[in-house]
Parts: sequence; C-alpha cells; structure tokens
Amino acid sequence: LESREMLRAGRPPARLLYFNPRVGSRRDAGVVAYLHELRSGVVDEAARLGYTLRCLGREGRLGGEILSRLDGAVGIVYPGDPWYGAWRRLHRRIPCVDLTAHDETAAENYVGTKEASGMGLLVDHLVSRGHRRIAFFGVSGQAFTRDRARGVVSALRLHRLPVKSAFIHGGDVLPEATGKRETRRSIPEHLALSYDRLVLSILARWWDSLGPEKPSALCCETDRVAALD
Repeated sequence: LESREMLRAGRPPARLLYFNPRVGSRRDAGVVAYLHELRSGVVDEAARLGYTLRCLGREGRLGGEILSRLDGAVGIVYPGDPWYGAWRRLHRRIPCVDLTAHDETAAENYVGTKEASGMGLLVDHLVSRGHRRIAFFGVSGQAFTRDRARGVVSALRLHRLPVKSAFIHGGDVLPEATGKRETRRSIPEHLALSYDRLVLSILARWWDSLGPEKPSALCCETDRVAALD
C-alpha cells in the first residue's frame, strides 16, 4: 500500500481498490483461506493508514465508474484469468501493485514470493541435515511449479550434488478436460477429494519408477501436496 509510485504525488492515496477475483466463488477451495488472509491484511493496513478501501471479488467488474474514483489498486490477477486484460489496462491509468501473481514481463510493482530462491533455502536446509539425494515433485504445470523446480535444480548444482532428471517431477501431467491445465486453483470444491486421489496416484507411479535408489528427501510444489505425501 505504501509503494513509491503511489506516494510520488507527495501524498498517500485516499481511495484504493483491492481486486481479488479468486474470492467470491465456491471454486478455488484449496486456496480460499489463504486468499481471505491476504484480504484481511490489506483491509487492516488500509484502516490503519486511514485509506478508503473498496474490495471486489469474482462478482465485481472493473467498470468506468469505479475506476474514475480510484487513486491506486492492489490485485491478485494471474495471466490467463478472464480479468487480466482489464487489470493490465488499469495499470496504465493508476498506480497498481500485483500481489502474489507475478507477470515478469508486465508487473512493475510486485509483492510476493521468490519461488526459486525459496526452494534454494529448502535445499540448503536439507543438505545441512545430511541429505544428498533430493527430489522435487510437482503436478500443476503452472509457472510457479516450474520456477520452484528450477530453484531446486540450481541449488543442487550449487552444492555440487548430482541432478537426476528422474528426480525432478514438475511436468504438466493432469488431465486437460477443458483444453487448458486443470490445477488445484481451478478444480471445484466437490472434486477436491478426487484431485487428491489423482495426485497420490501420480506420486505413487513416479515413486515406483525411480527404482532402488530412492530420494532421501522430497521437495513438493506446495504445502498441500506435501501433506498428501
């Protein structure tokens, strides 16, 4: 909320928008709690600073009436989302901050995680505990999964440990029933259990394919996948 761009005019913005189209539906069951925590943090900080904050979820639209009354915006809008084009156009009109959803080619102001660096810290910890056969397991095929897989590979090489391609499972392996990747974020809540069983099935087949030299430690793409393991 206190980015340099927002303060460039010499005064803090008075009217902000928090746009999170991933909240407001029964879909996205796996990340709803996390997204509500983010929203609560933005609401609390806006109240502390005395800003007027409007929150829009999935049901909201970035209409002209709303945009004309804004000084800045914070949003969680991923490339490929139906609202992404409108969100990028809003970037050109007022100062905006991308929260967790990072498009490296577009996002000027970004607050979120460094996927590869985070996985590097995880590998550092595992190596310090004596592990030398470290693997990565991911299934979503999303950009963050690929970034995390690359982080594991880079960290292994920094530690001069062997990188076995069979130990890096970050492929796009889920069914493509709608012509695009099906991930935890896009699977309806009532199918979540079926999704979990599918991930476990993929994990079991991959694990069996590794032969007798199994990894001694496994890095997973998300905490939810790790909990399934």
